[in-house]
Amino acid sequence: ENMHLSVGPHNAHNIDEFVADLREVTAQVRAAQQGVEPFVMPAELRDFIVNSGPEVMDQLGDLLGGDGSTLPGKMEDINLMLNQLPADSREMLLGEFINRLYNPDTQQ
Repeated sequence: ENMHLSVGPHNAHNIDEFVADLREVTAQVRAAQQGVEPFVMPAELRDFIVNSGPEVMDQLGDLLGGDGSTLPGKMEDINLMLNQLPADSREMLLGEFINRLYNPDTQQ
């Protein structure tokens, strides 16, 4: 349901191949998801995140697979969780994650 890409001008010469590959992979992912039980975030967790600020990352460390200073090994559950949050909460979490990933020394 969400995808994060970085495409720049240096990729322009491959755009047709890129779009074709993206269509193929999208179809494969959708087919693989058929019949998979979706992650359902408990209402209490959703409310906690929605009503918190960036410091919520400190409490979510175990659930997310770390403190946010490195990439988690498995992103699927994180993406499923993000899909169930309002846009402003997703933006806040992703912003804090990127801040911690690229500036780990600024954490508490």
